[in-house]
Amino acid sequence: MRVITPAPVRLRPFDSLLLAQDRPEVRRARGVTLELLGLIAASVIVTFGVALAFAGKAGRAGDDTPAGGLVSLHALGSAADLEPVLTTFSSPHERQVVAKAIHRRATTADPRLEHVGGLLDMTLPASEIRGDRRLVQLGERLARRPDATEVAVLTATDLAAIKPHLAVRTMKAFAGRSARSLVLLLAVFWAAHLVRRWRGRDDDPVLLPALLLLCGIGVMAMLGLRDPLRDTMPVTIFAGGVAAGIAVLLLAAEVDYEASQLRRAVILPLAAALTVAMALLLFGSGPGSSGVKVNLLGAQPVEVIRLLVVFALAAYFGRRIELLRALSEPVTPDRPWLRYFRVPRWRDVRPLAVSMGLVLAFFFFQKDLGPALVLTCVFLALYGIGRGHGAFVLTGFALLLAGFALAYWIGEPATVRQRVQIWSNPWNNGVPGGNQIAHGLWALSTGGAWGSGPGLGSPQMVPAGHTDFVLAAVGEELGFAGLAVVVLLYAVLGWRCLHIALRAPGDYSAFLAVGVALGLVVQALVIAGGLLGLVPLSGVVTPFLSYGRSSMLANCFAVGVVLAIAQRRGPVREHLRAPVRALAGVLLAAALAVTGRAAWIQVVHADDIASASSLSEQADGGYRFEQNPRLLAAARTLMRGTIYDRNGLPLGTSRPDEIASLGTIYRAAGVTPARECDRTESRCYPLGGFTFHLTGDWNAQSNWGARNSSYIERESDAQLKGYDDRARARA
Repeated sequence: MRVITPAPVRLRPFDSLLLAQDRPEVRRARGVTLELLGLIAASVIVTFGVALAFAGKAGRAGDDTPAGGLVSLHALGSAADLEPVLTTFSSPHERQVVAKAIHRRATTADPRLEHVGGLLDMTLPASEIRGDRRLVQLGERLARRPDATEVAVLTATDLAAIKPHLAVRTMKAFAGRSARSLVLLLAVFWAAHLVRRWRGRDDDPVLLPALLLLCGIGVMAMLGLRDPLRDTMPVTIFAGGVAAGIAVLLLAAEVDYEASQLRRAVILPLAAALTVAMALLLFGSGPGSSGVKVNLLGAQPVEVIRLLVVFALAAYFGRRIELLRALSEPVTPDRPWLRYFRVPRWRDVRPLAVSMGLVLAFFFFQKDLGPALVLTCVFLALYGIGRGHGAFVLTGFALLLAGFALAYWIGEPATVRQRVQIWSNPWNNGVPGGNQIAHGLWALSTGGAWGSGPGLGSPQMVPAGHTDFVLAAVGEELGFAGLAVVVLLYAVLGWRCLHIALRAPGDYSAFLAVGVALGLVVQALVIAGGLLGLVPLSGVVTPFLSYGRSSMLANCFAVGVVLAIAQRRGPVREHLRAPVRALAGVLLAAALAVTGRAAWIQVVHADDIASASSLSEQADGGYRFEQNPRLLAAARTLMRGTIYDRNGLPLGTSRPDEIASLGTIYRAAGVTPARECDRTESRCYPLGGFTFHLTGDWNAQSNWGARNSSYIERESDAQLKGYDDRARARA
């Protein structure tokens, strides 16, 4: 045997430098430095943005304060402090009774009142109302429900009238909570960086700064969504959820998933997912009356179900990738067409197809098809990567669309038909609550290219602005530029996850990283596409932006899994390179479609959409046109003139001096006004609904008529006849 001594390798001038930079300790130091710089930049941006949002909300809080000042519900001297603001109750005795009930709720009841809307929960015993004939308005409510044992002290109309005069916190308390939320957010990310540095993590230096930016935008959105003095502060719960999520992320990043027993576990996570799904179906509850069940024991386990399914799919495809790529259904005399189409063996896909069918059936019965859509996309994409080509993926998507079309055609579940109707015509669809997309589009178009500014928009006017439509809130205050940044951050998350998947230590962890990337990015694309009108609206969260602790914990855990995989990366898995790149191209195309549609709404046609009207079914069952509430709010700030009759009698005025002298003017004309105008009103119609055919202010007249219907029934004929007779005499 001849031994050949290899010739010495001659290194080029820069080869030694490149080899030195690729050493683990050098690579680790470079990654730590990059993450440090990224966190510094992200912290500065988030701090500046949150400060702007706080300043915007604080500056506008003074604009909403009435001339008489605010009554603090947590600093009440006595019940008498509340009586002047209870203007919806005409009887002094009734105002006293209601004031005492509010005083008890605000000062002695538990839990502490965190928002003025909590007063709607107050009730009085029916026996007490029956025993006191002086409680006229409460007695009328009881008469409409004679079998009731308790009667609500305040109606929604009462609350709307008194809310501007009440407060549950001071601006100092609002500032303190906002500052603590920001400090908690930054502290937990910096603590995570220090822990990772102490542990010598050599994974991905981009994910943590990207998460900080996304969560920081979420904090800005939560600050802008609520009245700082009168409403709840979701920002505190949001920041607490982020803190718990980052702790979960650090724990998840410690596990070697490729070496764990999970890489062989398919039945266990699927069984756990189905068990949680059945518990949710049997014992869960949901918001509203749609029948959708998302809450179970104070949590929303849908995100946990999604993660369990992703673990099961990764284990299955990781074990069978070679079989899926190498073996297909054989050609037989009765199936000669298989010569032209490579169809996977049924035995290779049957268990997973049955399991996914069960999961999708659960979401069908649960009437929440948003998670079903996300899981289907994850399943088909992972199958396409495992199989190595996309023919079956396209077929699967075609079957998915056919299933949704069938559900729409048969009308079951009803949510599918309703959401398709809303999507097909967001401005006039005849669906109760079908103006949701219209409100989202109004918010986006009002924000325009650069937004109204953090804390300066009106995202509280958007339905579900803290959950499903949080992107509308972001788009209104940060504009198209801010929405484009959010899309870019999700693109960075997806890109890093797919990059890590290509260098995973095994096929199982590679599929796991791809599944996590799809779970995060597809959710964001689905909810953004629904908001922008690209696809029917689906009920899924926007990762790291939506309010909710359950989703935050699950999504942070998912990112922790990816960081654990990156810590143990190896050489590029060449057999996955082409399908993963194809998947990245599809996701990039979807992101560009979302960005282009947002630009069309917020830049190109912003004025047209902001001024468009929506015809929808209202809560009372009637159909009425709605306008962008921001434009109506702006119109109310304009000083309008006075409408006079031919004899110079004011029928409607916004001039404070004229409002103060209306009683004198009407008495001089021998006319009794239908109502006494308050000097704090922005506009007064002294004859109320009687002159609607002349003045045409629908809101003022209809609201007045609703409050004074009994007065109209008693005196409308005599009042109008007397006014007409005197007007003819003067003429």
